[in-house]
Amino acid sequence: MHDVSHALSALAEALVGQALDSAHKTLVPPLLDIDTAELGIIAYGKLGSGELGYNSDLDIIFVYDQPSSISASAAAERRYRLSRLVQRLVHILTVRTPAGNLYEIDLRLRPDGRSGTVVTPLDAYAQYLQDSAWTWEHQALVRARMISGDGALEERFEAIRKDILLTTRQPTTLARRLPTCVIKPLPSTAAAQQASTI
Repeated sequence: MHDVSHALSALAEALVGQALDSAHKTLVPPLLDIDTAELGIIAYGKLGSGELGYNSDLDIIFVYDQPSSISASAAAERRYRLSRLVQRLVHILTVRTPAGNLYEIDLRLRPDGRSGTVVTPLDAYAQYLQDSAWTWEHQALVRARMISGDGALEERFEAIRKDILLTTRQPTTLARRLPTCVIKPLPSTAAAQQASTI
């Protein structure tokens, strides 16, 4: 079963990469000054850990490097252009056809969830994790990995991830926050026995 999950995860990763290239080539007007490697795609959940199933959705977020030297207007324009690329990519992956769609996409793990922007500067992402993220968002980093983006962006993400996961936490603080985490209940004995026979 592990081999199947690994193969499904590798397939999804390859399809996301192909869809990103297609999104970049078919945008109108084209993004001539944006390279696809500038967009980092972070996979969480089953895709991040290589455990994708046949009906799994893709938990992904999008980040990019924002040079500190550019003006506010240039930064806003860059975010707008990358947002267009992300929206096109998500459309390609989720559009309904007579044969169905490739995947369901879940973007809720991005900073500030549904109220957040679809693409986030990496520095802002790191600041969010440090200052505002919930405990379960830190837990989700255990299985997170970057599946697209240039090497420098991936190295920075891994450094951020490692820093957050290795942060010392106070037991009393964790005890207060744990009830807010979503905990999947264990199946009843009867249900567990039934599941084991499938």
